[in-house]
Amino acid sequence: MIRKQFYLLGGAVLLLAILVFFKYDRSQPEQKMDLSAEKIPTLQDWRKKYPGIKSLVFEANPQELPANFPHPGRTTQEYFSYPEDGWSIGFVPEQIGASHALHHADIIDPSRPNFFCTAGVPNVLTATGDELTSGFMPLGYGYPIKKGSKLMVSLMYHNENAEPLSGVHAKLTFYYLPKSKGSLTDTVPLFFDVVGPCLWGEYTIPPNSSHVKKMEPEYVVQKPGRVILMGHHMHRYAKSLEFLINGKVVKSFQVPKSDEGERLIFPKYLPKNLRLNVGDRVGMRATYDNTTSYPLEAMAEVLFFLVPDKK
Repeated sequence: MIRKQFYLLGGAVLLLAILVFFKYDRSQPEQKMDLSAEKIPTLQDWRKKYPGIKSLVFEANPQELPANFPHPGRTTQEYFSYPEDGWSIGFVPEQIGASHALHHADIIDPSRPNFFCTAGVPNVLTATGDELTSGFMPLGYGYPIKKGSKLMVSLMYHNENAEPLSGVHAKLTFYYLPKSKGSLTDTVPLFFDVVGPCLWGEYTIPPNSSHVKKMEPEYVVQKPGRVILMGHHMHRYAKSLEFLINGKVVKSFQVPKSDEGERLIFPKYLPKNLRLNVGDRVGMRATYDNTTSYPLEAMAEVLFFLVPDKK
């Protein structure tokens, strides 16, 4: 009888030890993630919940583009500012004068450093290419803005036609919630580039080749937070882009098969339970299929918004 009670007690202690081990061992946390594409809120959804939403229209200076003026074309930098404190929640881009003349438009906040990389990488809030993708935050979240603080719009135009283009320019309508009309959870924008941690730029794909590039070295997270929105950017002839955490693919962006236009997409995936913890290793893997007889200038970036952990 005593021996039986001893065995029962020993088994209970062993079971308790196993439970404690799995509960408190955090050396290699296993993330359970749902990265299925969900419905991104529309402007109508936002206005239904937050009637105080306002708009601000930015219209760039018209450009005269000569014929056969390919990438990198012409880059201009212009500025705008919000008239009151609040939160930016989305934008709608337009192209005036000609289709496919806008290569891209980056919206940058030069008044704040990049959350992960304090030098070398601009604080890019969002972007659009000639696909003119509009985008909005998940309800309840926004990027904090200050009255009078200047935001930069970096625009690149090109003209691959045999005729010159006149008066082409971009028009961007930004939507925001003033502080006087409500309150939102602050977010920070982040992006990773396959050329390397805290770097930003293009790389060359050889002619007639399939090419896979990995981000080396991986980025080691130092500031934790919860990811609420994801998107990606690639160029022509892109095939796929994988985003990895600790060596595991957590999101694979598949690119439509087309050689027309860039693939600069406002974040459009709403991940559940996706975190970046201190010590996590972030990586990327980009695949291009260059079927042309000339080199291609490629890019591969993942852009997302994060809610930082409270200190």
